[in-house]
Amino acid sequence: MQTSNPVWRKDVFNTYSVQGSAEVMTVDGAVNKIFALLLITIAATALVWMNPAVSILGMVGAVAGLVIALIISFKPVTASYLAPVYAVCEGLFLGMITMAFNAQYPGLPVKAAVGTFGALACMLGVYKSGLIKVGSRFRIIMAGAVGGIMLIYIASMVLGFFGHSLSIITGSGPAGIIFSVVVCGVAAFSLMMDFDMIERGTRQGAPKFME
Repeated sequence: MQTSNPVWRKDVFNTYSVQGSAEVMTVDGAVNKIFALLLITIAATALVWMNPAVSILGMVGAVAGLVIALIISFKPVTASYLAPVYAVCEGLFLGMITMAFNAQYPGLPVKAAVGTFGALACMLGVYKSGLIKVGSRFRIIMAGAVGGIMLIYIASMVLGFFGHSLSIITGSGPAGIIFSVVVCGVAAFSLMMDFDMIERGTRQGAPKFME
């Protein structure tokens, strides 16, 4: 099971090799940039909430973010200066979406966004501390967990065509709550796969812009 990040492809390491005295990426450098991009995204989201009129830029951010993501995927060397712009675009889009859903479900979108940001920061801190190591067993467990969750959602979709639903997904009882917690946990721990790729890139001497 590999990272879902389209920029971290195996062929990237072969295409962009470090030559001469060129700088190489480091774990600390990548971690610092992750925190910086997280703060930029949060700031852009907060801007929309403080100035609702700015929410109109949310759709612009969604489209621009998609375009920038494609550019970075095909030309990783552009990540150094396009990543912050991408973070701003995603922050604007997130601000617009959370405001729209907050009108229907007051308070819920904000909690979800804060939880997401918190999960990233928490898992990044756990990984950097070395408390959890990503080994072959970890990858097998994550692959099984993600596959199992996917099958449950597929089954729910199929049953939906016949007017039925799985209470474990749609219900608000103990089973539904436990399932939601498990899904959130798997999603959080899947970030470890991305963090592991950072270490791999460092060991392979990936260029600085890959941070």
